[in-house]
Amino acid sequence: MNDQMTNVLNELCSTKGTPSFKSAFNKVLALKATEARQIARKFSGRRATSMSHALALIWARHENLVNAKRAAGTTGSRLAG
Repeated sequence: MNDQMTNVLNELCSTKGTPSFKSAFNKVLALKATEARQIARKFSGRRATSMSHALALIWARHENLVNAKRAAGTTGSRLAG
C-alpha cells in the first residue's frame, strides 16, 4: 500500500459509523480499482472482485455500524468498539 492508500484507509477507519464518513468514502472513488479493492479488503475483511464491489463492501461496513449504533441506542445496550 502506498501512502495515499494508507491515509484513505486510516480516514475510513477513524470516521466509520459517523456522518463524516462520506468525505472519506469519496476519496476512495478517486482511486484506481486495484487500490480500492485493497482498501476494501483491509477495511471490511472481504475480497472485492471489482471497483463497484469494493465500494459496496466499504459502504456496507459503514452502514452496519450505523445501524448497530442505532439499535444499541434504542435498546439501551452498549456497543463494543
